[in-house]
Amino acid sequence: MTIEFDDGAADQLVAVASEVDLQLVTGGFSRRSAAEQAMIDFSGSYADRFGDAASAEATDRLTLAAALGDLADAVRTVKAEAARERERLADLAAWRDREQDRQRAAADQFLGGLGSAVAPFLDPQPSSVAIRPTPISASFSASERPRTAGGSSAGTSSADPDRLRAFTASARSSDGGFADGATRLRNAWAAFRTSCAWADVSRSSLFGGFDRYLQENAADADWIDRIADAFERAGSGHALSDAVIDISAAEEIPSEFRGLLAPGVDPSRAAELWAGLDLGTAENNELAALPTDVLAVLGNLEGIPYWARHVANQQVLEDRIKRGNLDPVEDRALRSIRASLGEGRFLISMTAGVPPLAASRSATSTRPRTSRGPSLG
Repeated sequence: MTIEFDDGAADQLVAVASEVDLQLVTGGFSRRSAAEQAMIDFSGSYADRFGDAASAEATDRLTLAAALGDLADAVRTVKAEAARERERLADLAAWRDREQDRQRAAADQFLGGLGSAVAPFLDPQPSSVAIRPTPISASFSASERPRTAGGSSAGTSSADPDRLRAFTASARSSDGGFADGATRLRNAWAAFRTSCAWADVSRSSLFGGFDRYLQENAADADWIDRIADAFERAGSGHALSDAVIDISAAEEIPSEFRGLLAPGVDPSRAAELWAGLDLGTAENNELAALPTDVLAVLGNLEGIPYWARHVANQQVLEDRIKRGNLDPVEDRALRSIRASLGEGRFLISMTAGVPPLAASRSATSTRPRTSRGPSLG
């Protein structure tokens, strides 16, 4: 009788788990250094959230590494138990063969005297109780990380977008190595389960937890990139309200802001929603930090202040010009619109068509001026 346990597959799983364990521990040094560099000139609620996320990642990573170390130890233990069980089965099978020989000899009266009397006592039966493998528990779950400050225009954050970009580049590089390790680990685990059915696995949440950890890391990197985008759009050295960053950095448009962007929103309803968002004033506006697709809607939204529509449209205008590779007609029209915006004029609407339709309004006039051509004329 044999047991289904491949020592080679077990050794491979131990080796990979130990390698990835070490990779996670040593990979933390560069990640921590990148996070510390990103924290330079990063202040406010979003700096606190970043610190929380970095701390959660470090805790998860070290917990995951420890779980991999435990997995390697558990597989080593089961491998040793498998060796003892093989030895027990072999000893028991050999003893049964000898016992059958003795019984046949006694029946044939070929053995006699003292030899036949003492032989069973000199050759006791090995244990008939099977060795049961210690259950293997491979468990780990990653924590969720808060990525919003839930702030207002009263709370502000500031950051150096270049340092934030350096962090995300470093984080994605280390995560790429971790992902490769996760793939090798999953393959080694699959081979172990296939060829070591004798082993008893009680839990195996570690592999899904490893994937979740990598997903949280990727979400962190995307989140920090969106924050860097916001500070780049706002301009160097510009502090931003937490309310603006809440919108700019969110993976999805926050529900309290989504209603303002809904198609066909009534101007009076838009004005009501805008008043409750606390997104700054004409003297202290930060709307340029919002994503371009959001600004494109705000720039044409009846019911919100002209200054807000102007800031939104002006940023969209600049983004379109910087995009390059434009249709010549669109390029001329956009540059003509920009040239026509003198002091005291608001750009209160601009379409995405070619050529774009645009309308401007004097700060002292109640009537907008509209153009269908390459300029506001």
